[in-house]
Amino acid sequence: MEDNQENSNLNLDLTLGPSSSTTTTPTTSPSSSPPPPPPTTTPSPSPRPPPPQSSISPLPPPPIFPFSGREQFQYYLSLSQPPSSPPQPPPQPDNQEDRRLAGSGPVRAPRRNQGPILRKGQSPTIPPPFPWATNQRAVIHSLEGLASKGITTITGQVQCKQCNQQYNMSYDLQTVFGTIRNFLGRELVNLYDRAPKMWMNPVLPRCEHCGQRNAAKPIMPIKKRQINWLFLLLGQLLGCCTLNQLKYFCKHSNIHRTGAKDRLVYLAYLGLSKQLDPNGPFDPN
Repeated sequence: MEDNQENSNLNLDLTLGPSSSTTTTPTTSPSSSPPPPPPTTTPSPSPRPPPPQSSISPLPPPPIFPFSGREQFQYYLSLSQPPSSPPQPPPQPDNQEDRRLAGSGPVRAPRRNQGPILRKGQSPTIPPPFPWATNQRAVIHSLEGLASKGITTITGQVQCKQCNQQYNMSYDLQTVFGTIRNFLGRELVNLYDRAPKMWMNPVLPRCEHCGQRNAAKPIMPIKKRQINWLFLLLGQLLGCCTLNQLKYFCKHSNIHRTGAKDRLVYLAYLGLSKQLDPNGPFDPN
């Protein structure tokens, strides 16, 4: 009987033994998960109003290199002072002697007022090669001077390119120069300091011996001081001159002689016309 009681107690203990509480975690499906919380937005601060403009301009930042306290004070004090006026140049000497003593070097005269530079031993004057030429190189008499001497016809030598005959040709001074003078007075502003084609490539006179047209060419002497400038002007044959001959004329006429041939031919026509008639309409301005 005791055995039955012990078995019943054992069964009761096995049945009612210590209860272990098991916690079951509920499984949730992804579809039933709660939505994420909404993002929190931080309100942006309102913009601050700009500081009031000050009428006093701010001082520039100090230099990057270090300054002592006294040096910084002197630096900012110099910025607050008005700029000093630039130093005035020393007064220029009045005359050439004072300028030479002041160490400014030699004084050069303007090119236009400077006479031609002659070679060593060269005389400034020459025997006039023609009655209408002066004792100055490349300079002729004026119309009044020629009229006072009774010179009305200008003669020069030509040579035919066809038959090689040499002979003299003559031009009436007043008639032929009047044509050139009228042309320059009418067309000078349209030439633009250049000779027209009829002056650059002149039509030569007809030969009086063989009758060949465009054949009588002026004879040019070896010495440039013996060139018959007035004859070339009246015959409108200055385009037959070489570049060196034209530069020779400009040199002894105090004319700037740098440029192409068309400019030098133009200057020769203008310069000779001014020598003949200083008061003529030969000013391009």
